[in-house]
Amino acid sequence: MRILFFFSVILLIACNEKEKKQIQNTVKQEFRFVNEKTDNKNLNLEKKKFQQDTSIPLLIISWNIANFGGSKDDKEIAYMAKKLRNADIVAIQEVVIGPKGAQAIAKLVDELNRTGAKWDYVLSEPTNGPGTERYAFLFKTKNVNIKQKGFLIKELDNEIDREPFYQKFEVKGNGLVTQISLVNIHTVPKTKGPEKEIQALARLHTLFPNDKLLVMGDFNTPQNSTAFQALKDGNCHPALNARIKTTLKMQPDPANNEHYANDYDNIYCKRPWIEVVEANKIDLTTDIPNVFPDLKSIRQISDHVPVYAKIKVKP
Repeated sequence: MRILFFFSVILLIACNEKEKKQIQNTVKQEFRFVNEKTDNKNLNLEKKKFQQDTSIPLLIISWNIANFGGSKDDKEIAYMAKKLRNADIVAIQEVVIGPKGAQAIAKLVDELNRTGAKWDYVLSEPTNGPGTERYAFLFKTKNVNIKQKGFLIKELDNEIDREPFYQKFEVKGNGLVTQISLVNIHTVPKTKGPEKEIQALARLHTLFPNDKLLVMGDFNTPQNSTAFQALKDGNCHPALNARIKTTLKMQPDPANNEHYANDYDNIYCKRPWIEVVEANKIDLTTDIPNVFPDLKSIRQISDHVPVYAKIKVKP
């Protein structure tokens, strides 16, 4: 535009009055074209921004931290916090029921608070059936809060040994606010038939018919099992849908150095309210040998790795 201006000035000096007017009109048209083009570009950017801001982005993580509270030293808890710090909400399974379980959760939240954001947590009561444990939700208070503490779903008490923990959250982002409901579950081990417990989760659709529902945890069952059809029939679908293995072997497979065994952990999201942008596991084995000398050392934290889902929630 600057070159065009100087060129126009030179021509104006050299031309007669009629020619000057013609050149002035041409210059005005050129400037108008440039301005219209700029305005249209800005309008498209604003329109694109508006389209992107019609949902609330969240990062959800679920992790079965084996025997949490019965073990785990300060160094291991600090390591966990580094892996979890980018999340908005974290679901944890297998918290021990004694005082040490609650203390371990509080210590993890304290460590997360040292990472630069404010965190809080809610802890379930001990489950009623065999293999009793507690569930926990940790959340970053900037965009997430709770109006009241959740509850163990008593309606599923007779069908699921470790009845799931239900918690409703208020979430915000992009100037929007809505509520989502998270269900935290740890089914019985594979040898005890977790499929029946998974099928019982069909009742979630009638218990919470209008909720923007996410069901997450350790299902002890491969993602391709027909047992999950009960969840899918209610439009709850897996975030990790490619059979991504999440449990660690006792030792690497000597044939191919495979570290993972089964695809047991997942996050089921209810459509159309929840859109999954990206989902995967957090691969702790990449920290061998810089953080951990071997696979056995990682298993001291857990025999499961965290899974995550980046989601968009419709208000």
